[in-house]
Amino acid sequence: MGSNPQLTLHVKPSGHGWLYRSAVAVMHRVVFMMTLQVSFGMESDQVAQFRSLGGRSVLITFQNQEVSDSLIEGQWMKLWFDKVKPWEGEPASLERFVWLSRKGLPLNAWNVQTFKLVVELWGCFIMMDESTLKDLYFAEGKVLIATQEKCSIDSWIRIELAGVFYDVKVRFRPL
Repeated sequence: MGSNPQLTLHVKPSGHGWLYRSAVAVMHRVVFMMTLQVSFGMESDQVAQFRSLGGRSVLITFQNQEVSDSLIEGQWMKLWFDKVKPWEGEPASLERFVWLSRKGLPLNAWNVQTFKLVVELWGCFIMMDESTLKDLYFAEGKVLIATQEKCSIDSWIRIELAGVFYDVKVRFRPL
């Protein structure tokens, strides 16, 4: 799963001083950056800029370090994010979104709990495809996940249901 770089490049940081008054946050659920911007503006008299880092990760840049320090642990942040911490040199998020599909799942195991259980093998459940959620199409079930897997997901798993074992094919489709 890890990479083995063969070449190292030595680079110098550019003048992004604003990064030091920024925080990295992971959203509870996926929302548009504009939604965060508007909600923050309605709840605070401070100014902040919200930028996507990929996946559920967000970079929040504050007016100054004092504002950053006072708001990172605030109640508004807890409403929107699982984690918020000052930026400490992290790269953009390694998390990505993929549609995970599975074939061969028995119909009496076709439910949100089973899909979430399967998804947890590779990442975090985001949402189910409408046809899957509404039981409109049973040929394959599709779930949007957030994952840090770097390689493609193409596996067989075994599901046990009431003493019967089912082989289920799981693979991802890029967005």
